[in-house]
Order: sequence, then structure tokens, then C-alpha cells
Amino acid sequence: MLSPEIFVMWDNAIVQKYHKRNHHIDYSPEGYLEFLKEMQKEIIEALYEHKTETDKELDEIERELRQRFMNKTLAKIIDEYNWITKSR
Repeated sequence: MLSPEIFVMWDNAIVQKYHKRNHHIDYSPEGYLEFLKEMQKEIIEALYEHKTETDKELDEIERELRQRFMNKTLAKIIDEYNWITKSR
């Protein structure tokens, strides 16, 4: 992978799951870019929600997340979440 900090992996089931919510997500390069935008939006929303609940800074929240998940990148954490929930 060129940059695991940025690029979230996907497979057919994940494309199909997100295509249901956003028809711009498909198997094309543009569809993958749209998927990445969607992943960025979701993680930012989650981080800000946690910030509101805890009053912690974003970098502290990210650091805690990475420690909790064995120093995985946010992209890898999202990838594993998608893999676990792809059939939902």
C-alpha cells in the first residue's frame, strides 16, 4: 500500500454496503475516491462526537484510539470495522 495512513481497503461486500448509502461509491477510481471521502467524513464525525463527550483534544483521542488498537492507523481501524460490519 502506498500510504496506509490515508488509503482504506475495500472489497466487493464493502463497496456494495456503501453503494446503498451513496450511489457514487462504485468500482471505478472515482467511486473509490468517493468511498475515501465517506470514510474521512465518518471518522471526523466520530472524533468530534467523542471530543464533545470527553472535552479531549483530537490528537489525544487519536493517540488513545491507536493505543487501544495496538497502534494501528485510523485507516486500518476503519478497515477492520468495515470488514466486521460489511454484511450489515
